[in-house]
Amino acid sequence: WMGATPEQLLKVEKSNFRTVALAGTQKYNPAEEAVWAEKEQQEQQFVTDFILKNLASEVIFLNQTKPYTFQAGNLVHLKTDIEGHFKPDFNLKKVLEVLHPTPAVCGLPKLDAKAFILAHEGYERQFYSGFLGELNKNVAENREGDSDLFVNLRCMKIEQNQIHLYIGCGITRDSNPEKEYLETANKAMTMKQILN
Repeated sequence: WMGATPEQLLKVEKSNFRTVALAGTQKYNPAEEAVWAEKEQQEQQFVTDFILKNLASEVIFLNQTKPYTFQAGNLVHLKTDIEGHFKPDFNLKKVLEVLHPTPAVCGLPKLDAKAFILAHEGYERQFYSGFLGELNKNVAENREGDSDLFVNLRCMKIEQNQIHLYIGCGITRDSNPEKEYLETANKAMTMKQILN
């Protein structure tokens, strides 16, 4: 498996943490400033609200930026940075369980959306939309040390003489299927560029 993900799930340094709400995608155009439609703003706000709500019981302090345009390769996204300080008795496993998957890869409400995906998606995601990175055992058990985890988006599985790309997009009731397809094709270019 290889990946090129722009989305940090959780970075923990002792009991301080950072995460991001990342949703909404456009092709990067250096000649124009990105303009975000209501659909992308709403999609990004769903993710931000989900993260803030699910972290609220685990933190002493929580701070967020306003959404801003963030460039990742040939794409730009709408991003909100979130940081804070966990309670002294925080449990990393519990934090990861409430934080992941976010609506960006699963939908809302989380349990219903996950059940729908499992029943109807038609293929195994395997590691796609999971998370990867450094999970320090000391953080998980003793709240000491650092961990840095990312959502496994824009990834590929290499087996024998085949490469399988795993890419998706966030869908809301206002989604336009053609635009969502083009967004997915643009995201695939990130991985295809690695292969050339």
